Amino acid sequence: MKTNTLLAGLSLVVALALNSGCVTSGGGGSSDSRAALDSKAKTALKQLHATNPSAAALGKQAKAVLVFPAVLKGGFMIGAQSGNGVLLQNGHPAGYFNLTAASYGFQAGLQSFGYALFLMNDKAMQ
Repeated sequence: MKTNTLLAGLSLVVALALNSGCVTSGGGGSSDSRAALDSKAKTALKQLHATNPSAAALGKQAKAVLVFPAVLKGGFMIGAQSGNGVLLQNGHPAGYFNLTAASYGFQAGLQSFGYALFLMNDKAMQ
């Protein structure tokens, strides 16, 4: 019985891991929730620039910045993380994304963090 439960749990983790990544959110989400996400992303990026001069310098050179202002990560042996983000070009929203991932191994806890990805050239933008 324990082996079947372990295999079922491992199968779920593998399925989640195969489906994890960063994907564009198509039409979903209301304009209110997008406006809130835009505001949170801009605030998080301003805070990053204010506290990290290297990030501010990169931001000036970047073609765009993909900002996930709040990613929630948690788990106990099996973990997952999820968050919504916005691609900012010249300070304006250019796209919306969703980040999801799964993991397994020795882990326990809950964490929330922000994430910024600086896209530095046209190839990165593609």
